Amino acid sequence: MFVITKAVAADVEAICNIGAQTFTDAYSAYNTKEDLSEYIAYYFSKEKIADELRMDNTGYYLCREKGEIIGYLKLNFDISCEAFAGSKVTELQRIYVLKEYYRKKGGSILMQYAVALCENLQYEFIWLGVWKENKRALKFYDSCGFEIIGERNFKLGSKVYDDFYLRKRL
Repeated sequence: MFVITKAVAADVEAICNIGAQTFTDAYSAYNTKEDLSEYIAYYFSKEKIADELRMDNTGYYLCREKGEIIGYLKLNFDISCEAFAGSKVTELQRIYVLKEYYRKKGGSILMQYAVALCENLQYEFIWLGVWKENKRALKFYDSCGFEIIGERNFKLGSKVYDDFYLRKRL
């Protein structure tokens, strides 16, 4: 059984570790070791995650099974995207689950939580960016009712990737 809780300062190290592990699992085959290490050192540093936990418009939500953190969700409230404007929107910046929990539906539970939370807060849309070649993620988001609404470039180290913008009406 999964339990979702809002992250607190004491959870910083776990967020960093899961973020680094899941990002490495998903993208190490497509990036140089140097580019990946640089990205992880910045975006999953304890200082950066601690700063984000203190922000009013950012929320981290942890998914636990039997007390162990198996994944997390990061929402940025009231953040628009260039593909559409004028709506009350939330960015789903991260939904990361350890790969051994993929088939146990940890990601689905986190997504259901994100949708319910945003509906309760009366948001109109959730949006996100995802790499066009991440077929597993695209299939997951499609099954959750997201639609492609635009494209963007995403730079990771020395490479530029093509991403889709996706959104879901709540």
